[in-house]
Amino acid sequence: MREMYTRMPEQALEGESLQRAVEYHRSRLETIDALISGARGRLLEVGCGDGLFLQMAAERGWRAEGIDPAGKRAERAARSGIQVHVGTVEDAALRGPYDCVAAWEVIEHQTSPRAFLRRLRSLVAVGGVLALSTPNATSIWATILRGGFSMLCPPEHLSLFSGRALAALAESEGCRVERIRSFGQILREEVAGRLERSFGRPASLIAGAL
Repeated sequence: MREMYTRMPEQALEGESLQRAVEYHRSRLETIDALISGARGRLLEVGCGDGLFLQMAAERGWRAEGIDPAGKRAERAARSGIQVHVGTVEDAALRGPYDCVAAWEVIEHQTSPRAFLRRLRSLVAVGGVLALSTPNATSIWATILRGGFSMLCPPEHLSLFSGRALAALAESEGCRVERIRSFGQILREEVAGRLERSFGRPASLIAGAL
């Protein structure tokens, strides 16, 4: 798994992509803050990438810490002064517990999602928050695009979940599910391109039908 992450191309966020990421992270942090009882404490992001979420969390008063298997990404994240470990949650010497453990679009990469979730839960303090996000296997785009759904991409993505399935997995590992949200967007041009590749219809006709 670590080898796969280190081979993944670097993708710097900029322009509209950066703005969307900021909006997503702001919404995530607002949700986490609403679930935390008491002051903001320690927060761990698993798969922290370049550290944007960690920086935003630190600005809101969290004692933020990250982990990423790709050394170059971890180095970039650490430049902001945040502690970042290189490795995976399975092998890193993390010193929990954390008041919040977050993993955005990470569980779908795991060979054993249950073991991964169990490890995350072991790092969460009593009364803390475990926050996850993953592509929705039953979203409208997954339904429309079917085999052309871009999130169906083994060996990078090994498991996809619906909200209900992920909640059931979390509950089976002793978590109490507080909130399930579906969010995100796909650009109109991207949808048109995916439909054309899947069904062979001209992109102009598809775009006009959306």
